Amino acid sequence: MSSPAHKSNGEAKPLLLFTAKLGYQTRSFEDAARKLRVQLIYVTDRCHQLEDPWGDRAIAVHFEPPETAAYTVMEAVRGKQVSGILALGDRPAAAAAYAARGLGIEYNHPAAVEACRSKLRMREVFRDAGLRVPWFRSLLLTPTPEPSLTGISFPCVVKPLSLSASQGVMRANNR
Repeated sequence: MSSPAHKSNGEAKPLLLFTAKLGYQTRSFEDAARKLRVQLIYVTDRCHQLEDPWGDRAIAVHFEPPETAAYTVMEAVRGKQVSGILALGDRPAAAAAYAARGLGIEYNHPAAVEACRSKLRMREVFRDAGLRVPWFRSLLLTPTPEPSLTGISFPCVVKPLSLSASQGVMRANNR
């Protein structure tokens, strides 16, 4: 039985790999794809005016806004059969979600991916779905957030909205 990434004649159908940079994670996917005889087409955030500086024939996009990146990808693969989409990272995942939708490939819904990119939005989605979440509040950093601290008990946890996982998370013991 052949995988969806292979045509009936055994020739690999391309798989789009959305990635912000060509680091160790990307190389691991490349090694696995080679072993499985899956052709990768890179979609990377780079200058579209440079003529393939890494020699990987990547589709050059800017991941923000993700809809624009998705359109660029859809135009670049027009007429090709794409077997699937993978994304490494938050920004690439949003562009991948929009591209998958436009190409008719199963993937997470763009709204779900967008919600995952913001810690505040994700908490709101969980709360609105009736799930238990810790008490939270969004504060603007400018002007000085001091007046906004009313009603906050210490210690508390301060999180940036868009950094991945625990990046930038701090515990505040007092004002």
